[in-house]
Amino acid sequence: MEQRRGVRFIFEDGNMNVDGNVNVNVNVNVYLDAPWIVLVLFVCFLFTCGKASSNPLTVSDCGAGGTFVPFSSVQFEPLTMQQGRRWILIRLLLHVVATLQLGYAVYYDYHYAKLPAMAVELRMEAPLGGKFKYLTFLNGLLQTGYHLLALSCDLWTLRGLHRLRDYLLASIVLPLGLTVSITFWALCGLYRESVYPDFLVRIYPVWLNQTMHTHVVVYALLDLCVAPHRYPQRKQGLAGLGIAMGCYLVWLHLVHYSTGIWVYPFLSALFAPLRWCFFALIVGLSFGCYLLGERLNYALWAQ
Repeated sequence: MEQRRGVRFIFEDGNMNVDGNVNVNVNVNVYLDAPWIVLVLFVCFLFTCGKASSNPLTVSDCGAGGTFVPFSSVQFEPLTMQQGRRWILIRLLLHVVATLQLGYAVYYDYHYAKLPAMAVELRMEAPLGGKFKYLTFLNGLLQTGYHLLALSCDLWTLRGLHRLRDYLLASIVLPLGLTVSITFWALCGLYRESVYPDFLVRIYPVWLNQTMHTHVVVYALLDLCVAPHRYPQRKQGLAGLGIAMGCYLVWLHLVHYSTGIWVYPFLSALFAPLRWCFFALIVGLSFGCYLLGERLNYALWAQ
């Protein structure tokens, strides 16, 4: 525990009181969770890669001389019954756990993780869109829906469901999850008081923060590792991602145009050209995450 002097926000019955120059007890250890979770994720990823190297799902026509072949053209050899059951159980367990944890996190975020009503009067929050103006919440909804869809694919072998699952993971779920996580933790490391200030822990607890900004990536990458996915053609996948990112940017500017308040307060400190550069960087990062997911999927499942 560390003693800090500053401003304390006290929330009682939906009201906000501000006390100046008071001692605040802050548990600084909670902000060190992200590196450890990334380390655990890396170990899990290496373990899964080792499993994938002996995976019976082998590619019969990858091309000569190590030439890259689009994953949509890869053909797999069938699994034995025992091996198929093992991988099905692993996928079932992953998707059940992911659906339950992310679903509860989204539910808690929507119903309980709210700023007091006075935050709107103090212009700390835009009075439009509710939770649906935050990319983190929208991403949580998307990730929960995806794992529910993936769970359905584990239970029913419908070609249409599998195609939808593969397209969503490739074009939106994995790139958006990585983009949200990387952006949040980068900004949190640089300007934590502007992104996740001390008083916000009272409203948005640490476990919820970790679930919405870290565990979403863990589940998406593990899903990539335990199940083969057929990526769409690159232009189709990037088009879907570009449309999703473009729609959110339009929604973000619509909220600002209607209320005069940016959804994320740090945007108000940026000049317009710098702000547009930031948006371009985020979109470029999401495209890079798409390519990363494509290469990881090919490396795991195309020997």
